[in-house]
Amino acid sequence: MNRNRPIGNPTILLLWLSGWLPLTTRAQAPSTTFRPGMLIDTVVCQQTPTQSYALYLPSYYQAAKSWPVVYLFDPAARGSLPIQHFRQAAEKYGFVLVGSNNSRNGPWQPSFDAATAMSADAQWRFALDPKRVYTSGFSGGSRAASAIAVLSGQVAGVIGCGAGWSALPEHQPKAHDTLLYVGIVGNQDMNYREMRELDQRLSELKITHQLLIFEGDHQWPPSETITEAMGWLVGQEMKKGRREMNTQWMGSIYQSTLQKAQQQEAAGRLYDAWQTYQRLLTYYDSSAANGQLQEKLARLEQTPEMKKAFQLQEEIRRKELSAQSAYADAFREALSLRYRTGNDSLNEGWWRTEVKHLNKLQKSAIAEEQWLGKRLLDQLWRSCAEQGSQFLNQKDYPAARISFRLWTLIQPDSPYPYFQLAKVYALTQKTSLSIQQLEKALERGLTPISLIETTPAFEALRNEKRYKKLKEKWSRP
Repeated sequence: MNRNRPIGNPTILLLWLSGWLPLTTRAQAPSTTFRPGMLIDTVVCQQTPTQSYALYLPSYYQAAKSWPVVYLFDPAARGSLPIQHFRQAAEKYGFVLVGSNNSRNGPWQPSFDAATAMSADAQWRFALDPKRVYTSGFSGGSRAASAIAVLSGQVAGVIGCGAGWSALPEHQPKAHDTLLYVGIVGNQDMNYREMRELDQRLSELKITHQLLIFEGDHQWPPSETITEAMGWLVGQEMKKGRREMNTQWMGSIYQSTLQKAQQQEAAGRLYDAWQTYQRLLTYYDSSAANGQLQEKLARLEQTPEMKKAFQLQEEIRRKELSAQSAYADAFREALSLRYRTGNDSLNEGWWRTEVKHLNKLQKSAIAEEQWLGKRLLDQLWRSCAEQGSQFLNQKDYPAARISFRLWTLIQPDSPYPYFQLAKVYALTQKTSLSIQQLEKALERGLTPISLIETTPAFEALRNEKRYKKLKEKWSRP
């Protein structure tokens, strides 16, 4: 995913949420009505028909008042998918949901164009509160949501799922920024460590934020976790005067979160409990309530069990960062040697040993080590798949071949790395090797056979006897 290209035209983006764009006046809104409480897959932007979005209006939506809105960015342009996850929270707290059907992983500008188009159209059609605009996304969509928030300066908060900010300086928040941020990540997500490091950085920048962790890998978070995140944002709205203060509601949220922390502590999940107690400190400005919590945290932090939990977390952190660095160095060295010597130089023995170690970690009696092994393996194969595809598109076949060969070592039972490797060999006129890799892909369950037939890279194989035999063998009922 190329998320580091300079943006094409930031001027439009800087205006998209401020109501300065032409044709966003609500007096011009069309007569078309949308049924509240229904997920609508496609709303075509009136002024930009090439852009569309999925929509959800709370069942009690009325145009007589202004509503907060969350603009959603999925990495594969599936606007309705995030709405399915956010719908429960939107209904509970009264948020309008708008999910782009155009924004996807890749260069920045298409995501910015999608944000501009759908926000202009949504402001035109619906009663949206400009002071309560939020963005959210998953994976590359999370980076887009954060970049849009920073560049526009018109976003109240971000819910970043499965990834943090982009590496571009202009997309980074500044110290004491008023932007609210909730990070959500699975404990087995390949970007787990990134989100942990971001959480620490936001603390240093004095930005009001939270990090929520759920049981899972690289995926949109479950509805319950999103509802928890949006509940925290609602609490911050009340504290900032953007929503009427409801002390009874705040008290119920506080008590339910406190109960969660106590349950985690009783179950021996001390680090999780410590984090939940820390989150409670951000709900109230009450010095009395916070004083009691701080005393509780101080006592907990002094226990031998909590100290041991801290030590384990630090050990996992060091192992993860060290492994990530070692794998990146080894891959770069393989590419460098290939370009210098002209020979494939993937150290398969070393990589096999590392993969064996990570698989062993996943069987550890310590849950944190299991998750570590899963995260590192997941990060490795996804990196190989993504970088290999980029090299293939750039016609850098040696680099693509190394990427996909490494992928076969990490996921030897998956058909997809062999399929990709077969494409590289076909495109470099290595017919025999290409057919060999196709056979391996089919043996591992690649279906349907038409996928091979419709792939342009295999056009040169069509008249080969071995290819015809392969097709005949795997086309049988």
